[in-house]
Amino acid sequence: MVTGKIANDDVGETVSFVVQGIMRPEDALEKLKFETINNQICFATEKALSFLMYIGFEEL
Repeated sequence: MVTGKIANDDVGETVSFVVQGIMRPEDALEKLKFETINNQICFATEKALSFLMYIGFEEL
């Protein structure tokens, strides 16, 4: 199992704008300060998956 941070599409788009010269790096950093950082969990092997147990769901 591997855990880590993952960027959403807005972050990728902002980085792309900087690389293309559409946005200044300083402006990108200001914009990215307000982005929510998401966590990602990767179960990379069958053994890791075998430790999961379904216990139900909650409708939001």
